[in-house]
Amino acid sequence: MKNKKYWLLTSLVTLLPIVIGLLLWDALPDLLPTHFGADGTADGWGSKSFAVFAFPLIFLALHWTLWFGTRLDKQNRGHNEKVMNLLGLLCPVLSLSLAIVIYNAGLGLELNMTRVMLPLLGAFLLLVGNWLPKIKQNSTLGIKLKWTLYNEENWNRTHRFAGFVWVLCGLCFIVLGFLPAGFYALAVALMVLMIALPTLYSWNLAKKQKASGTYTESQVHRKLNDHPAVKIVSIILVLLILAGTAVVMFTGEIECTVTDTTLTIEADYYEDLTVALDQIDGVEYRETAPDGIREFGWGSARLMLGTFRSDEFGLHTRYTYVGCDACIILRSGDDVLVLNAADEASTLALYEAIAQEVSR
Repeated sequence: MKNKKYWLLTSLVTLLPIVIGLLLWDALPDLLPTHFGADGTADGWGSKSFAVFAFPLIFLALHWTLWFGTRLDKQNRGHNEKVMNLLGLLCPVLSLSLAIVIYNAGLGLELNMTRVMLPLLGAFLLLVGNWLPKIKQNSTLGIKLKWTLYNEENWNRTHRFAGFVWVLCGLCFIVLGFLPAGFYALAVALMVLMIALPTLYSWNLAKKQKASGTYTESQVHRKLNDHPAVKIVSIILVLLILAGTAVVMFTGEIECTVTDTTLTIEADYYEDLTVALDQIDGVEYRETAPDGIREFGWGSARLMLGTFRSDEFGLHTRYTYVGCDACIILRSGDDVLVLNAADEASTLALYEAIAQEVSR
């Protein structure tokens, strides 16, 4: 990409939500939405630090993965510059849009995530659909099928057809954003059509070309899987996905602080909790934590946080490590809190500290 300044500028825009989050830091609650259901409403929550910093950094990594991937493809340098500049707007727009929804939710100004994203996606598809017919044959950008990569006529005709399909789907996405939530499932069907129709068109065209003897395979354009640029981009994407998954699934701490009046629980990816010790009716130590189904909160390979339901306690609150079987049961009227530390010994020590203060 010749215009590095453009990509540096869009990188700063991608990180702008971090600056906004820092400016709003004191006004934002400790818990912010980090996941949204199909109806556009928040159904998962995380810490303020995670919401403010993680998403812009993830989008930035994806932003530069796109840049490097296309730069490594010599066939794509220069002649698809306008398309790449358009693609360079994707991550900044997504980063800002997500931040607007998250921060508004934190400030009590609810915005439906789906109603925001569907029209934006539709507008983006309108622009991309308009430019698809202008993308020249390459191995990293466009509709990369065996028949398009090996035959220039197939590439050109498939991209003209795909451009028409994507423009129509873009219009549908914009309209869908203003319809009731019951229609949101149509977005999945539109995504399938965007992929399936151009693929079937390219395959059918190649079939007709072979039948008429006009199909020729170009040796200039290698298979997608053999291209070094694609291999490098694929490796980077896999590493990013694995790293992100590892961070989310295998990190996080629960810190419990006991004073003479309160028990304070600070948990990564979830809201903190303070319990007045004089409100606790009973403290129990168990070597095996009770079973329960999470109804709201955060769950990973390391932590179980939030509201759970079990046959024994009904709805109750849980702050526990998955790898520790022991737990502490705190009762306050009809409310039940289940918690533990990272291991059995630490859990037992925490129980003794709580029991000692409660018994005073």
